[in-house]
Amino acid sequence: MTRREELSVAPGAGRVFEGQVRGGLADCAPDGRVRLDAIARWLQEVGYADIDDAALVDDGAWVVRRTRIRVERFPRFDERLPIATFCSGLGRLWAERRTSVPGCLEAVALWIQLDHNSGRPLPLGARFLAAYEASAAGRRVKARLRHPALPERPHAEGRWVFRRTELDVAQHINNAAYWTVLEEELLAGGGVPRLP
Repeated sequence: MTRREELSVAPGAGRVFEGQVRGGLADCAPDGRVRLDAIARWLQEVGYADIDDAALVDDGAWVVRRTRIRVERFPRFDERLPIATFCSGLGRLWAERRTSVPGCLEAVALWIQLDHNSGRPLPLGARFLAAYEASAAGRRVKARLRHPALPERPHAEGRWVFRRTELDVAQHINNAAYWTVLEEELLAGGGVPRLP
């Protein structure tokens, strides 16, 4: 597995936050498969629940810089599943978060902490490090994006259009909304096989 594909294992020490997710009506494609945008929402919700449980919500707002999801099998409508998340790496202004839905999916996301008022990135504070440094186990991560550059003249068809309702409290297009674009492509082209 290359570094780009790396999904670090659960920490031997430190904080691991656990919860439960369920494939709801609004989460599923017509075949009952939980959509990628719903999975992305699960990832951010459990991440926020972890920060809330650690009493760090007031220290800053977190936005997702990049996400990678490896699906072993898609969760299904009304399926209740365990979910666990932990800090798997640190940078100066960002932290990496690993999330697992055992038997279904593994994900890794890079989050950047922003000041609530200015919207500018904040260095990770002592309280954050006290809560999450042990699970990161000294692993350092970079924040640069890894996707290829866009072509000079993007394809004219299939414009990506986002709605105002997809803005979140940080005035950014919510991370989960980006996955709807991929879902549209997959559903239109039959890219995701029908699951039993």
